[in-house]
Amino acid sequence: MEPISTTIAAITAVRGAIETAHNIKDIGSALENLFNTQQKEEKKEKTNKGKKLPRTRMQQVLRIRSGDEGYDDDTSISAVANKVLEEKKKEVALQGLSREIDKKFGFGTWDEIIIQHTKLVEKKKAAKKLAKKRAREKAQEDKIFWNKVLVEGFKVLIIIGVITIIYYFLSWACKGCI
Repeated sequence: MEPISTTIAAITAVRGAIETAHNIKDIGSALENLFNTQQKEEKKEKTNKGKKLPRTRMQQVLRIRSGDEGYDDDTSISAVANKVLEEKKKEVALQGLSREIDKKFGFGTWDEIIIQHTKLVEKKKAAKKLAKKRAREKAQEDKIFWNKVLVEGFKVLIIIGVITIIYYFLSWACKGCI
């Protein structure tokens, strides 16, 4: 299944959950799945630089009818048309979902869901950034601590070595004294 088709499938799952839901909490997991699918799709789009082959029937038909030889070219007419059409499909499905949610739970519910989701995503990003910063600080503190431990341990070994040498020297020098 390609990413946009996965998003449309997630939208369909949310619609099914809406029909049986009594409150917004009942469709929470379906919405979470939808948002996660959209985020994965965006990440995949950014990282997908390899050779592309037509995967869906619509992609194949567009390629054949436009006469494109190289589908892996992002500027080919079939690739551009497919991208635009898939985005339109996703947009229409999301608009339908938003209307359904607003119809069942009151006008503005979808907008509120999107706003809350955006806030939570930003909080999560900030928390990750803070955790990384704290981890770097802790690693630096640990490095300083273990450096001190090694330096002080080396000093202790030198003192023990010097005391041992002095002891053996005095015991050798005092053999005849006792």
